[in-house]
Parts: sequence; C-alpha cells; structure tokens
Amino acid sequence: MLPTEPNTSATIKNISALWLSPDEWMIYGKNVDKNLKLSLDNEISKLNYGAITDVSNQWVCFNLKGERIYDLLSAGSPFNFNDFKEKRNKVAQTLLNHIDVTINQKQSNEVDLFVRRSFAEPLCSWMNDSARFI
Repeated sequence: MLPTEPNTSATIKNISALWLSPDEWMIYGKNVDKNLKLSLDNEISKLNYGAITDVSNQWVCFNLKGERIYDLLSAGSPFNFNDFKEKRNKVAQTLLNHIDVTINQKQSNEVDLFVRRSFAEPLCSWMNDSARFI
C-alpha cells in the first residue's frame, strides 16, 4: 500500500498513504483503525525499517474542492501547480503564505491540504481573504 515513487500517494478503501521521503509516509483517512497500525508496525519491525508514530493530533486537513483551487494555492505558493493539477495521486510539500503545507491531489479539482495545527487558523484566514480576489 505504501507508494514507492517520490511525491505520489496511494489510496485503498478511503485510506491514503503519502510519500514524504524515502523512509517517511503519512497515512490518513476515514476509519483508520488500530488493526492497520498493528499490521504496519509488525511488517516494518520485521524488516527493521523503523517504527510507526501516530502524529495525527499534530495535523489539520483542509479538503479543498473547486475549479479555482489552484488559483488560490498559486497566489501564496512558489510551487508550479501546472503539471501537478493534471495528475491524480500526486503529493507536494511546499509553502503557502510562508507556512509549510503538504498537498495531496485527490481528483482534478480536489486536494487535501495538511498543515500543522498551530498554523491552521492563520492559514484558513489567509485562504478566506485571498479567495475574495480570485
């Protein structure tokens, strides 16, 4: 289930895994249960790859949908979204209004945007303000 290609994601039954680095993934979704964590922990431990760490309280996920979402994201990010927006299951780690974010392209006009909890409110305010000008 874990993607092996850089900056990609894989989804199975509403659970997504995002490639963040060669030895780091973010797993999220609806109905992520302890059995999945135990299964992953067992497999990773057997291979001596590392450990599973639950950091879910550290992140806030904004699900953004609409035809102009890339106009909004481009207004505050140095990342070039031209190729990104055409491909499904892509992941980008970039800055948005000087805030670190991780973006998962789910569909052509839908992304999940992850931000650290402490930056969620300022980022949401910036998105609301910026959306008025698009």
